[in-house]
Amino acid sequence: TSLNYYTDNVLSTNWMEIKRDQMRKFLRSTVFLLLFVIITACGGESLPTPPPIEDGDSLLSALEGAGAKLREVDPDIPEIEGAFSRAYELNRELLLFYEFKNEEAQESYTETFRDASGDQGALFAEDAGLWRSGKLLVVYEGKDGGTVLLLGGFLGDPLVPPQTEFDEPYPPAVVAAIYLAADDVGVDPTSVEVVSAKPVIWPDSCLMYPEQGEECTEAETTGWRVVLSINGESVEVHTDELGENVRWR
Repeated sequence: TSLNYYTDNVLSTNWMEIKRDQMRKFLRSTVFLLLFVIITACGGESLPTPPPIEDGDSLLSALEGAGAKLREVDPDIPEIEGAFSRAYELNRELLLFYEFKNEEAQESYTETFRDASGDQGALFAEDAGLWRSGKLLVVYEGKDGGTVLLLGGFLGDPLVPPQTEFDEPYPPAVVAAIYLAADDVGVDPTSVEVVSAKPVIWPDSCLMYPEQGEECTEAETTGWRVVLSINGESVEVHTDELGENVRWR
């Protein structure tokens, strides 16, 4: 099944309902999210993946390459013994980098956070999200869903998920996935839950979900892998970058 973005009715209705302050946030998040880093393809049939984030500089470079505007700040932040700390303001929220001397030191420190029952609450905001990669521990104390999705795209699943839900509106491609799946199943789009949404590079124009008899062009296509929950069942939706090409099975 495919969809050319939203129907005119869906698009106009939703935009009429968004208040002025929400509209500003929508436009800011949309521009922020759509400027992905295009990663060179890996060999074989597997999907190309971004290079692993090993330290603070590589994450900073990846975020700036994706269009994120970070400003280094000097707040009074928790110190972790054996780690070099940096703080940035991203979308008016605090993003903390803690860089250890090696990956083993990072894993030794963060292992207590794995089940979200460690002592991170004593150090960071109760609803903060924590990620780890290489030598790096990343803490995001904000609520912006777009930022959470972007960090997840570069760092993988969070060690401790943010305890707040994604702020709506979602990026256009995710919204397109919701409406297509809801329409096909015959449910209200507001009943569809977004389980995850991660940026990927599809190896062809069919986003790995070709229609019967469709000829797919072998060309890298930047997009999203969106997992939705509909009536308690998980479905995977593939989209292009803007949500103009959306497919699911």
